[in-house]
Amino acid sequence: MAENAPMIHVIGLTTAPLTDPDSDVAQLIHRAPLVLGYPRQLALVEHLVTGQSVTLHSPLRTMLRHLLETAPTDTVILASGDPLFHGIGETVIDCAPAGVQIRCYPTPTAASLAASELGWSYSDIPVFSLTTKPLYALRRVLSPDQRVLIYGITRQNVQEVASYLCRHGYDASRLWLLGDLGTPSASRWEGTASELSRLAAGANSLCGDITLLAMECQYCDPRDSRASRTAGLPDELFSTDKGQLTKQAMRAITLSQLLPCAGEELWDVGAGSGSIAIEWCRLTSGTAHCFEAEATRHRDIIDNAERLGVTGLTLCGEAPASFGEVETAPAAIFIGGGVTTPGIVTACWECLMPGGRLVATAVTTESLRVVEDACARYGGCLTEYSEATYSPLGHLHTWRPRLRHVQWVVEK
Repeated sequence: MAENAPMIHVIGLTTAPLTDPDSDVAQLIHRAPLVLGYPRQLALVEHLVTGQSVTLHSPLRTMLRHLLETAPTDTVILASGDPLFHGIGETVIDCAPAGVQIRCYPTPTAASLAASELGWSYSDIPVFSLTTKPLYALRRVLSPDQRVLIYGITRQNVQEVASYLCRHGYDASRLWLLGDLGTPSASRWEGTASELSRLAAGANSLCGDITLLAMECQYCDPRDSRASRTAGLPDELFSTDKGQLTKQAMRAITLSQLLPCAGEELWDVGAGSGSIAIEWCRLTSGTAHCFEAEATRHRDIIDNAERLGVTGLTLCGEAPASFGEVETAPAAIFIGGGVTTPGIVTACWECLMPGGRLVATAVTTESLRVVEDACARYGGCLTEYSEATYSPLGHLHTWRPRLRHVQWVVEK
């Protein structure tokens, strides 16, 4: 980085005004030619600001990109707590032009203050932000006896959060609404999700300007399948059109062959109900593109993702015609439907990044010929799987076989 590169300081604040004018961060704010922040943050440092102050607003990324193009060196952007922990710091780094240096200055986060208030060790506690994720994504971090810290609780959404918890069986969960932590006006409400939902509009008065929700999950059925972190969820959790679903056992096998790794991208080709892509995202916190020609199935994919708390899915049209709409190369591709489409295997292979994994499943004679030819051309291995279920036959019992599956697995 060049020595004369512009420097942007992202300074985390608590909910209390800065009282030491001689501190390093106070001096940075005092000398800054430009200070950016939300109204509450600007009010905390107004006694220090000598340069221009600008209020941040939506759309934030658009505003930051424009301002950072011409921002003078030593510009200050105000944040809450740790700017890089569910904060604005990551957005600033993404929006900053090449050559601009970013330096972040953290203070105690709402999560650390809440943990201190409740006596919780929070190194393994999920922290969820309603500021950056939709409410349905909360489902992914809920499981019996799990503690959760939820950012972004406001007077406007507190009732919606409580109702959501009750609808999904967590009505007996213990909740703590912690407001304005670390200040003389700190507040605390304790009760169950059911009690909070019954407060109706009165729940709004429980929220301060900065409120965090701490939760100890209690679920009426401790065997809740949606809380599982293993591959191969029960089939009944997925809505499906005409049975377009990779069944539970084969789904678990397929995901193990795809070798999901954190942050990677999957292409689910012939996605059907989206079960492979959805479980990939649950396991990796990565992303997935679902290529599905039948537009009516897109609704199933969306419903299934929301039911299981999954974000990071992108719906695409028919493969391979829609491949060109995606700019990034996938780390893994699963061909679950349409493997007999002319050119589909070649197109997938060409799009796959070096070192990526490709898995294709065949159940018909025609699709078997395709994967056999592909294996001969690109390498990899073929494995046949068979499955049978034990079921009644009159007053006796028998084993009923399902369709056999041949799976081709290859690394590029």
